[in-house]
Amino acid sequence: MQWILTFLNPFIMNQTFFKHILVFFMIVKQHSLYRPDIDGLRAIAVLAVLFFHAGVPGFSGGFVGVDMFFVISGYLITGIILRECSAKTFCYKGFYLRRIRRILPALILVVATTLVLASFVLTAFDFKMLAKNILATVLMIPNISIWKTSGDYFSHAVDSNPLLHLWSLGVEEQFYFLFPVMLFLLLRYAHSKWLWTLLVVAMLSGIGFAFWAISFKPTFAFYWLPPRAWELLCGALLAYYHVRQQSINGQRLIAFTGLVMIFLAIVVARNNDIYSDFAHQILAVVGITLLIDGNTAGKKAQCNVPGLSNQNFSPEGEGDRVLNPTGWSTWVPCFLAWRPLVGIGRISYSLYLWHWPLFSLYAYRVHPQAMLWYETTALLAATFVLAYGSWRYVETPFRSQSSWDGRSVVKLAGILQSVLVVLAIGILYSGGFPQRFGHLSSVYSAGAEDKNPFQKDCHTDPYLFDYHFPNIDNCLIGQQNADSPIRFLVWGDSHANAITPVFEALGREYGLKGGHATLFGHAALWGVKSNDDNSSRHWRQFNQAQLKVIVERGIHDVFLVGRWPSYVFAASKFEGSLGRNGIPNLLVKGQETGLQAFRSGLEETVQRLQQRGVRVWLVLPVPEMDRIIPRWLALHVTNQPDVWLNNPYPERAAAVLPVFKELQAKYGVHLLDPVPYLCQGGGKCRIAHNGKAVYYDDDHLSASGSLLLGGMLRPAFEAMKQSL
Repeated sequence: MQWILTFLNPFIMNQTFFKHILVFFMIVKQHSLYRPDIDGLRAIAVLAVLFFHAGVPGFSGGFVGVDMFFVISGYLITGIILRECSAKTFCYKGFYLRRIRRILPALILVVATTLVLASFVLTAFDFKMLAKNILATVLMIPNISIWKTSGDYFSHAVDSNPLLHLWSLGVEEQFYFLFPVMLFLLLRYAHSKWLWTLLVVAMLSGIGFAFWAISFKPTFAFYWLPPRAWELLCGALLAYYHVRQQSINGQRLIAFTGLVMIFLAIVVARNNDIYSDFAHQILAVVGITLLIDGNTAGKKAQCNVPGLSNQNFSPEGEGDRVLNPTGWSTWVPCFLAWRPLVGIGRISYSLYLWHWPLFSLYAYRVHPQAMLWYETTALLAATFVLAYGSWRYVETPFRSQSSWDGRSVVKLAGILQSVLVVLAIGILYSGGFPQRFGHLSSVYSAGAEDKNPFQKDCHTDPYLFDYHFPNIDNCLIGQQNADSPIRFLVWGDSHANAITPVFEALGREYGLKGGHATLFGHAALWGVKSNDDNSSRHWRQFNQAQLKVIVERGIHDVFLVGRWPSYVFAASKFEGSLGRNGIPNLLVKGQETGLQAFRSGLEETVQRLQQRGVRVWLVLPVPEMDRIIPRWLALHVTNQPDVWLNNPYPERAAAVLPVFKELQAKYGVHLLDPVPYLCQGGGKCRIAHNGKAVYYDDDHLSASGSLLLGGMLRPAFEAMKQSL
């Protein structure tokens, strides 16, 4: 926080800050690249994203600002291509040079600055992730890299990625690379009357594909271009319509309707599931399309209100359609031409680039739950100051052909990107430069990768492309004698996967062969479903497959392990009430929901196992933390071999414990409690043991941490050994 206040101090403590504000609006007013209508829309989009990430109340749907940017980009880019093709002046070289001038200078500045700041902040593990994303950004595939390294955009784990927001830039860059070629070929070889039909069919097909992807591959749907193409095509269709159609009917109602839809998309509370998010996207995309359409016509805007602009410019051939306010709807287009809003729109690209690195790196050092209003305000102020500086002194000069010729821009961008590539490769080769914070810090940081070594083949994620049901013969642990039968099975979700190493160690010690197969975010709850129909189907099939394996292999003992509270209360408070990370946030069985559905599902699993002569061992919840443990330990190095923190969520586990007690009394299942082996009196739990992290994130035990549960499991292995 101190470095932010130090940076802002020269502006805040005297009148210089206010002079800069006045100068900014004067420059905006006089700038030759001025677009009042589009800039006003850009401002709404970028403010929605900024306030969403800042946690400003009333902006729970602000993430749709990116969807609005996609529509605007599709509209502007298509308009450029159509007009230049009509005038026979379209040139790929000129088109892509304009994109380079527009995108790369500010992007390189932000990425380089982020890299420097991150070298003082990020641990070795996260520094390596940053390097991978820098390489992907240079290759124009940051969305694909972030999809692989960060996963769910709405998960709290993404705070450790200061370049997370560049996923949207990757989508746009890929669109810029592919769409002009496709559109040019269609304009040249397809009959003009078919072009509109082809664009409509492509957009409708894109909506269908997006809905399929959201249903079956939600993270893929969020980050990749194909499921996002329909949003860009909405803007493309509108541009094509405007080039052919010089006026529209019902303009006032269209503008008002579009603004209302955008308002609803941003401020109406989400239901925290993938279909709710898609509904917000639909509202935003249709709303921004209507708003562009309802506020563009062939006349000059006349907003005779102080602080509103009446200027009319058309940059880069991006269209000659501007505001046309008439009648009772005058306030809508005039609002979009309000000078402060237009000023924000002018610097929207730099605002978007700067905001997330500042928030991410600050939250990395200071627990995000502890960020106070004045900290958020300072970060937003720093974002605006940096955005104005990069727009004024980087974006604007490089977009001016009189300041920089095309060849010089390309050469400089290539050199600077090459430097970033070399630095990123050096970071990866060095393992993230762990020596930056000392040896012990690097050891703690490595805890983020201290996971079950069998995870790749035996822990199934239903949201990945390579989703599969694991074969039990590929997931054997413990004694590996080929002739010995499988004596026990570890069955559950990612928490079961996390503690598999202790089962492996004890299995070898006692000469017992076991198996394990786990499903991300879905424990052994029978007959229940979540709010995602596709995952519910996979869940049911997975459970049936495990029961079949148990019967066919004659398995006598089954250990049921899960992040049990998450099936009643979604994720932890630390992660928010999100269900998109695979953890169901609405558990249903028949007419029962929540705790009742959880109880019924777990009881039926126990019943089915006992009917087949299986002895059931229920592992109670592992204490969940409120921070990423390896990161926190690496940043708060201590010479103490064991480190303890307060258990922040005892009430989550306490709420589900009565269910386990009931099952023990009714069915005689055996309860195994990890708390005595991880925690001590006073509610403190161990997060480091012998200089190693006990957790690899905020709630999953590391491979080393799982070995602390050996004492908990020994009675079970003794019982299995005696019953041979």
